[in-house]
Formats: sequence, structure tokens, C-alpha cells
Amino acid sequence: MPALNPGLPLDYAANGMFQLGYVFADISGPLDHYVQIMGSSSFVQLKDARLLDQTYCGCPLEIRQNIAFGFVGSLNVELIEPLEGVSCYSTFLAAHPNGGLHHFGCKVSDFDRATGDLEMSGFGMAQAGRFGSGTRFAYFDTRVALGHYLDVLFFDQATETLFNDLKKGRGFGATVKWRPGVRWRASRAAGRTVRPFRFRPPPSRAQ
Repeated sequence: MPALNPGLPLDYAANGMFQLGYVFADISGPLDHYVQIMGSSSFVQLKDARLLDQTYCGCPLEIRQNIAFGFVGSLNVELIEPLEGVSCYSTFLAAHPNGGLHHFGCKVSDFDRATGDLEMSGFGMAQAGRFGSGTRFAYFDTRVALGHYLDVLFFDQATETLFNDLKKGRGFGATVKWRPGVRWRASRAAGRTVRPFRFRPPPSRAQ
């Protein structure tokens, strides 16, 4: 087994820091907190978010969860509410019934290299999966080194566009039911239903 390198996940977190991820038994209270107290400009809630090709401890995984994404300044905030199945979310909640910080999320340009680096340095991949056409994620157990998981993120163009929209304040109050491979149009109006549409890359613009 490779020797543990506690500095490596911190390097990835520092260089690609994008997200703070929290897990709660019910995300409605924390969501209100971020919107009303922290001044987050936008959140999109994904009801019953079923992701693709998920694994947990190397085994196929079928779970359900509610997820909310938003921004506080340039920092993305993810709120996760496990609904069904055993995962790194449910085991975290079993150990921390009040919920709390679950992971740092770092964006990378080369997913295979980043995950390979972490595995070669002694960190186990706890959970992984994908959504959309090419967005991938993997949670590494860096709790000894960092005190929480590290989520390695690679975004396809559709996901980049979605999060850029959120950062600009589009999507406040939106609630949607997630379907894999479908991107959700953000709404400016609080409480409005957001309807899914298939992502098509925007036309190129002349410089």
C-alpha cells in the first residue's frame, strides 16, 4: 500500500477550490440560512437527484438524495440530503446526526490524473459517479489529512454553463426533479417551477 501523503489533497484543494459540501438530514433549514443570512444570490434545488454510474467502496451504488447548489460570492455551496441507500453521505450523517461539512470540492482539468495521483498517494476513493454527458466526480477519504472528504470534480460544458448561470444569480428559488442527462434552466423568480431541456452548446460569437 502506498505511503500516505497528507500534503497532496491539500494541494488539490488549494489549487482548484470550488465548493463546500454539507450533508444534512433536511436541507430546507440550511438552505434558508444561506439565502437569508449568508446572502447567497441563487440556489437551485434538485429533488430526488439520481446520478449515473455511481460506486461506493468500489461497488455499484443506487441511492437517492435531494441536492441544492448555490453561490456565496465565488464559492459554490452544495447541500445534500440523503433519502435512500448507503453512501458516504448516509454514513457521515449516521456519525454526525446534526450534519455539517462533508467535503471540499476541487475542480480539475484532468480527472484521471487527479484521481490517479490521490490513489497512488494512499487515499481511497470512497464514492464516484457522473452526471450529464461528461461531468465526473469522485470523493476521496481524506478525513485523516483534512478532517473531511475531498471531492474531485470535472465539468463538461453543460455543467460549466449551469454553474456560471447560478453564479450570476439565475436560479433563485428554483425547485426541480432531476433526470440524468438533462440540464435544468434556472429561473430568476423565486418559487417558480423550472422545466428541463436538453443542453445544446451555445453558438460561437464573433470576437
